[in-house]
Order: sequence, then C-alpha cells, then structure tokens
Amino acid sequence: GPGVRVFVRAGRLTFSYADASLATELVEEAPGRFRFAEPALGPEWLAFDSVIDGQAQRLIFSGIPLYRIDLP
Repeated sequence: GPGVRVFVRAGRLTFSYADASLATELVEEAPGRFRFAEPALGPEWLAFDSVIDGQAQRLIFSGIPLYRIDLP
C-alpha cells in the first residue's frame, strides 16, 4: 500500500502521503473510524486497530491494511 503519515497538527488528527507535502485533516465519523475533512463526502475511510502501549500498529485505509513503522 501507499506510505502514509498520521500525526497531530494544532490538536487535530492529520493524514498525508509520505511523499507529499499536502496534509488533510481527519474527522471521526464513528468511534474509531475516520474520514477526510475535505471532500466531506469522499468515499475513503480510515480505522486504527491493534493498539499496543497506546499506539495503533495498523491502519485500515479503505480496506487496505497498513502497518506502523517508526521513522527517525
């Protein structure tokens, strides 16, 4: 799958592709399930699971599992 980054910016959960500078705010649409703030009706969804020590190890991005790696 694609390389992505999920981080907090100004207190908001934010998503970006690892090779792009464009970041998109995420909004929670159901407990543990998120969507892009813009476009509001986009089909993509994100869900986090496999939490260890408070950090999600897996991100499901529109059905595609992506796994956490720590970068320097």
